[in-house]
Amino acid sequence: MSRHFEERMSVALSEAAATGGVVTLAITDLDHFKKFNDTWGHKVGDLVLTETAQRLQALAKTIPGATAFRYGGEEFCLLLRDTGTDEAHAHLERRRAEVETMALSHEEQALDVTVSIGLCEFPTNCPRPKTCS
Repeated sequence: MSRHFEERMSVALSEAAATGGVVTLAITDLDHFKKFNDTWGHKVGDLVLTETAQRLQALAKTIPGATAFRYGGEEFCLLLRDTGTDEAHAHLERRRAEVETMALSHEEQALDVTVSIGLCEFPTNCPRPKTCS
C-alpha cells in the first residue's frame, strides 16, 4: 500500500469524522489476472492493467472528491468522499460493465477482462477511523 494512499485515506476519514460525513472505499481486483501474464506474457498483462486503470481514473474524475489509486499488483482503490455505498455502487457497476466490454485482443484472440469490486463505508461499516485504514 502506498504512503500517498494511506495519507489521503487518513485525511478523508479524519475530515468525515469531524464533519459527520461519509467516505466509501472501493477495492477493485482484476479477476484471474495471472492468466493474462502466464498465457500471453507480461506485455499483455500490462495492457490489461493500463486499460482498466484508465477507466477507473476516468470514473474518479466524474465524481467530486473521488481519487483513484493503484493498490497492489492488479488491485485498484477508489476513495470516494461524501459518497455512500449506494451511490458508489451505482457508479462502479457502470464502470465494471464497461471494463467487461473492453475490446482488447492479442494476436486476434479476445481478452475477456472481468473485475470484482468490494465497498466499505465509513462510518457505517467501520465506525472508528483508526480501524479503517
